[in-house]
Amino acid sequence: MTKHAVIQDFNDYYHITSQDESLIEYAPDIWNLYHLMHHHHIDVLWAMPGCSFSKNIRREHFDSLNYDTYVPEHLVKNRVHGARVGKKHFMFPENREWKQPQNGDKGVWHVENAHDLLATVQTLEAEYNVPVLWGPSHVGFEVLRSIQQFGGVEPAPLGGEQQREFLALARAMAAPVSWGNLHTKGKWIVGIDKNGQFLGAAQSVKLGSGAYVKAENYGPNQAAFWHYEAGALGDGLLTSWILPKPLPPTGWASTDLIEAARKMGMWVETHEGITWKESGKYLETWAKEMWQHRTYFNDLLGGASPRPYFEVATSVLENCASTAKMIPNTMIGRFKKEGFPHWNMGIIHRAIANQAYTLQRLYRDEEIAPILVSKDALYFATDASTPQEACPGLLDHPTEQRGYKLIGVCEMSHDIVAAFERIGDKRFGVGGVEAVIKGAMGNETA
Repeated sequence: MTKHAVIQDFNDYYHITSQDESLIEYAPDIWNLYHLMHHHHIDVLWAMPGCSFSKNIRREHFDSLNYDTYVPEHLVKNRVHGARVGKKHFMFPENREWKQPQNGDKGVWHVENAHDLLATVQTLEAEYNVPVLWGPSHVGFEVLRSIQQFGGVEPAPLGGEQQREFLALARAMAAPVSWGNLHTKGKWIVGIDKNGQFLGAAQSVKLGSGAYVKAENYGPNQAAFWHYEAGALGDGLLTSWILPKPLPPTGWASTDLIEAARKMGMWVETHEGITWKESGKYLETWAKEMWQHRTYFNDLLGGASPRPYFEVATSVLENCASTAKMIPNTMIGRFKKEGFPHWNMGIIHRAIANQAYTLQRLYRDEEIAPILVSKDALYFATDASTPQEACPGLLDHPTEQRGYKLIGVCEMSHDIVAAFERIGDKRFGVGGVEAVIKGAMGNETA
């Protein structure tokens, strides 16, 4: 198991805390800390957020060692979020998002002292069973790699030239839905969002392995992307803008998304495409495991499971639960850097397709439609007395991956109606409308 330690200020000295020892050092440089880590068998040294070592560290401090070092590209103002010296690692968690940003905390773990930081890292590592280093996406990647190696299936990435080709095509690919239409005015607005939208899509999507080949003959079950043209049929469902169109008029889209658009009532004509000779649901096991980790921490916080770490503070579990949500989301974005940009886009398109099926079912069976869609969030205008009545069936499983959770409820106001009138303003748009609604929901629930 990896041995972690935390360094923090201690008067004019530094205090280093691990599970085994407590050390006091006077102004050590990186080289001295590296040898100290060797002597005490410490693998990863974490800098306490706000301490002088974390605030003053710069990339050039590691570059000047003239040794086997690795420091990733800095994020902001040359602040280092992690570094490797030989086989030892230095981590600076205040310089990187390790959890979902909330209340202006910029995604920095809430830790009162060194023991909280140490407990956060050790609790995550015990649950994921891989080294906790660098950032959430690294943890997700290490879990995926161990699953693939254990299962004997390691899909091949695209070659460099095809990576560049695909990324160029991706600029013309459908994006998550951002749409609004105040087609009905109820007394209330109810907001809900999908649990693990992209994680659920990763579990079921068919993905390609290795190089892609040109495709001409469309098939509904292929791992493929197609250049298409699309429009709404004259059935009143999409032409009246009651539901958002999952596809823009032209571009590139996955087979999953094209099939969903057709079932929603769009006509879609496909032209040339790209496909893979080898494909499979390569992320199914990984996605299920990611959800289990997320559920585990949420159950601990909610009291549904007994806490195995009786010394761990609630704030530590809150750190872990938020990181558990962030790990798969950031990993899906990381596929672009790991040679699998088609996996990233395949997951996104599968998520859009799943959302389209949900909206179609709601309109067909319940005759309700959202007034705003912002990625995985749906907002409904309603006169219903409860959110459950306003969104039949969607809130029945709030802790399960198939379910939705409540964002909030607010009264339909003149400000919200006025915000919808600005939805065509590029500087305001759907994001501006959503901000006004969420602000009202926050005021109502404060």
